[in-house]
Amino acid sequence: NKRMYMGFSGMAVAAICSVSSIFYLLAPMGFLVIHFYNGEKGNSSRMVNYLFYPLTLLAIGLIAKFAF
Repeated sequence: NKRMYMGFSGMAVAAICSVSSIFYLLAPMGFLVIHFYNGEKGNSSRMVNYLFYPLTLLAIGLIAKFAF
Protein backbone atom coordinates (compact mmCIF):
# COMPACT_ATOMS: atom_id res chain seq x y z
CA ASN A 1 0.00 0.00 0.00
CA LYS A 2 2.83 2.40 0.83
CA ARG A 3 4.30 1.94 -2.66
CA MET A 4 0.93 2.79 -4.23
CA TYR A 5 0.58 5.99 -2.19
CA MET A 6 4.14 7.03 -3.00
CA GLY A 7 3.54 6.50 -6.71
CA PHE A 8 0.28 8.39 -6.81
CA SER A 9 1.59 11.24 -4.68
CA GLY A 10 4.59 11.60 -7.00
CA MET A 11 2.27 11.52 -9.99
CA ALA A 12 0.09 14.22 -8.42
CA VAL A 13 3.10 16.46 -7.80
CA ALA A 14 4.27 15.89 -11.38
CA ALA A 15 0.79 16.72 -12.68
CA ILE A 16 0.77 19.97 -10.70
CA CYS A 17 4.22 20.84 -12.05
CA SER A 18 3.09 20.08 -15.60
CA VAL A 19 0.47 22.80 -15.28
CA SER A 20 3.20 25.34 -14.57
CA SER A 21 5.54 24.31 -17.39
CA ILE A 22 5.17 22.43 -20.66
CA PHE A 23 8.51 20.68 -20.04
CA TYR A 24 6.94 18.58 -17.26
CA LEU A 25 3.98 17.47 -19.35
CA LEU A 26 5.00 13.79 -19.59
CA ALA A 27 6.26 13.43 -16.02
CA PRO A 28 3.04 11.80 -14.70
CA MET A 29 3.35 9.11 -17.37
CA GLY A 30 6.78 8.18 -16.01
CA PHE A 31 5.32 7.58 -12.57
CA LEU A 32 2.66 5.30 -14.06
CA VAL A 33 5.25 3.24 -15.93
CA ILE A 34 7.33 2.81 -12.77
CA HIS A 35 4.26 1.98 -10.70
CA PHE A 36 3.11 -0.85 -12.97
CA TYR A 37 6.60 -2.34 -13.56
CA ASN A 38 6.64 -5.94 -12.32
CA GLY A 39 10.41 -6.44 -12.23
CA GLU A 40 10.62 -8.74 -15.26
CA LYS A 41 12.47 -7.94 -18.44
CA GLY A 42 10.13 -7.93 -21.40
CA ASN A 43 10.75 -8.90 -25.00
CA SER A 44 13.04 -6.47 -26.72
CA SER A 45 14.47 -6.13 -30.17
CA ARG A 46 18.13 -5.19 -30.41
CA MET A 47 17.46 -3.06 -33.50
CA VAL A 48 14.77 -1.05 -31.72
CA ASN A 49 17.09 -0.44 -28.76
CA TYR A 50 19.90 0.89 -30.95
CA LEU A 51 17.70 3.03 -33.20
CA PHE A 52 15.37 4.61 -30.64
CA TYR A 53 17.81 7.10 -29.12
CA PRO A 54 19.29 8.51 -32.37
CA LEU A 55 15.86 8.74 -34.01
CA THR A 56 14.49 10.52 -30.95
CA LEU A 57 17.34 13.03 -31.05
CA LEU A 58 16.77 13.54 -34.78
CA ALA A 59 13.05 14.16 -34.25
CA ILE A 60 13.72 16.64 -31.42
CA GLY A 61 16.31 18.43 -33.56
CA LEU A 62 13.91 18.72 -36.51
CA ILE A 63 11.12 19.99 -34.29
CA ALA A 64 13.44 22.57 -32.74
CA LYS A 65 14.71 23.69 -36.12
CA PHE A 66 11.28 24.21 -37.63
CA ALA A 67 9.52 25.47 -34.50
CA PHE A 68 11.99 28.20 -33.63
